[in-house]
Amino acid sequence: MAIAFIVVDNNIEFDPRLVKIVNYSFDETYECSAELLDEFDDLTAVFCSEDLMAAAFINAAKDKGLKIPHDISVVGFDDLLPDNIIVHDMPLITTVRQARQNMATQAVYALINQIHGREEPYNLTFNLDLIIRNSTAPRRR
Repeated sequence: MAIAFIVVDNNIEFDPRLVKIVNYSFDETYECSAELLDEFDDLTAVFCSEDLMAAAFINAAKDKGLKIPHDISVVGFDDLLPDNIIVHDMPLITTVRQARQNMATQAVYALINQIHGREEPYNLTFNLDLIIRNSTAPRRR
């Protein structure tokens, strides 16, 4: 498994140098984040595919003297930050919460139907919730 940091800013072309792929590891994500911050000193926001990765990015940014969200906004995805991840003065992470219960229920139904040969696999779309917390600030111009 891997994750990607995607740095977002309005009216900019896609730049593959702004996408970093790492294993799901706090330490590896920290190192990758530090490299990203060294390479690009004008980042205003970062989106991480998991809250654990967002915490690692925040830790790397804070170690470089950046203030979250004053200097850079950080958004995670999953709303599942483990209790054992502690970053000194870490803001609560803005995140995208998935409909995990509904997704799990639909997965079980699909699996049971496939086992019994009743239905072909199908695609479903689930609603997401943006949970705005302390790791993001309004867009800076």
